[in-house]
Amino acid sequence: MSSVKQYLKSAKRSIEANEPEDVLEYVEEVLSLDNKNYFAYIFQGKAYQLLNDLPKALESFRIATEIEPENLLGWKGYLQVAKVGTDYKLFFHIVAVIVRLQIDQGISTGEVLKDVNNYLHLNNYKSNDELYEEYLSSIIPGSELGQMVGSSFGQPESNLISLIELISRKLKDFNTKALAKERVKYGRILSADQKFQLNNLTYNIYKDSKLESLYTELLNISNDEETRLKYQEEFLKYKYDIILKGSNNKQKVISEVKDILEGMILIRSKSLYAWTLYFDWLDPKTIGDVPIENVIFFLNSFPNEGLAQILFAYAMSDISQFDRAKIVKVASRAFQLKVQDSETDSENADTSEVSNNDEEKNLEFNLLPDQVLTLMLEGYSKSKTSVISNRIICGYYIHIREYGAGSLKCHDSIRLLADIQRTIGIDLENTKEDLLCSLAIIYTYYEAPKNFPRALQLYDRILETNKDNAKAKLGKALILIEKNDFETAKTILHQVTTEYPDYTEALSEYYWCLIKLDDFQKGRLGLESVLQSNQGSSMNDADSRAVVHWR
Repeated sequence: MSSVKQYLKSAKRSIEANEPEDVLEYVEEVLSLDNKNYFAYIFQGKAYQLLNDLPKALESFRIATEIEPENLLGWKGYLQVAKVGTDYKLFFHIVAVIVRLQIDQGISTGEVLKDVNNYLHLNNYKSNDELYEEYLSSIIPGSELGQMVGSSFGQPESNLISLIELISRKLKDFNTKALAKERVKYGRILSADQKFQLNNLTYNIYKDSKLESLYTELLNISNDEETRLKYQEEFLKYKYDIILKGSNNKQKVISEVKDILEGMILIRSKSLYAWTLYFDWLDPKTIGDVPIENVIFFLNSFPNEGLAQILFAYAMSDISQFDRAKIVKVASRAFQLKVQDSETDSENADTSEVSNNDEEKNLEFNLLPDQVLTLMLEGYSKSKTSVISNRIICGYYIHIREYGAGSLKCHDSIRLLADIQRTIGIDLENTKEDLLCSLAIIYTYYEAPKNFPRALQLYDRILETNKDNAKAKLGKALILIEKNDFETAKTILHQVTTEYPDYTEALSEYYWCLIKLDDFQKGRLGLESVLQSNQGSSMNDADSRAVVHWR
């Protein structure tokens, strides 16, 4: 053992004399006697450092730190070599270990943190993406070094944002080049499969990045409303536009996107992107099933958006199932509409204190059908890719009996829905059924009887999956009436009127079938009851009454 100590002393003197070759000879003698000698590897690392053989120096210090992992001497030597190299991951790993040991041993960390700052500036870190990313990754919340140094290298939230933006920019640049290279292989118009191939290429570029965990961490720690809004929306776009569109496991991602979306809607996020996606994915049975409080919030928050104009026009129309008074009370000012109040100037009234009676008495407001259509078309021009916008305008064209224009809109809407299902993988069953039924209704009236076979085919298709669809049953019955098959029509209409006793149009057609089947008394009494129940003031209500009177 005395020989080992003697060799080590000689090695130390040789280092002080700047004689690295001699150091290596002494160290070799030590290691032949004790191959786990800590100081032998320390001196060996220093000798290789003096010889500028950095890989060997790093290896020697690595072995030393494995032999005595709690000894700062080896780690500091390790750091001295690492900071003249470009292995950024290794550098910050060594820094993290040194900081931990210094904290555990009650030693100030100031010197090593100063080494980090010097290293960063020496390597122009903000112009060096690789170094900047490794640095930020090492100090963000959740990282070993970040947990220990706190805000010594800046606010954790700011560092997270910088890292998100850096990674996003790098991936975007890489993806743009990759897509451009791939796109030239295809023709001018992409098929559905080619679109997916490009989306999948983007997905594969992004899927292994740290973006998802970084967004999640940022949203967990940020208390700034504007920051949360911006990065919640970015995270939603990332999951929807990049991950969902290119993933092969769409149902899992759809569930994750819905969770993000529901959270943003619950806290009343001011993200137009989130609200637009929410309305598209809501897939209500009828438009009237959309929660009115969400409609009101959207109208007040985004009154100039196309979807808002369509929703407001729908709410003011004859076909609206919303509580019109609530919409007018809260949203009319956003749309710069004058609501007449016989006793109080509405401009000076505090709308938040209007009583229920006042609403019923003074907030009756209607747009004429041509005004509704004008507002809807203006809104549609700015929201053609909105599923719910398409659904509303198709329904309204049918209501005003503009079947030619409605046919075009229905076909466009069905193509849009099919494209969403192919691209996103989400099946909006209620929307699909509603649009197919709208097209079938149009075929029932438009260029009849030429389109009857198409209409019947659609009605049967709808009833295969939903045997209780009242509109489809009524439509099928109308065609049977036109074909003088009153018995079959009566059977279908009886089912509808039994389940929906207030369905005026179905009742009218049912009693007409009775008359055509010579049950005059019951049919006439039924038509009289339809007249009594139809007290609406719309043009369609007036037309319906005229038909009943004629019958």
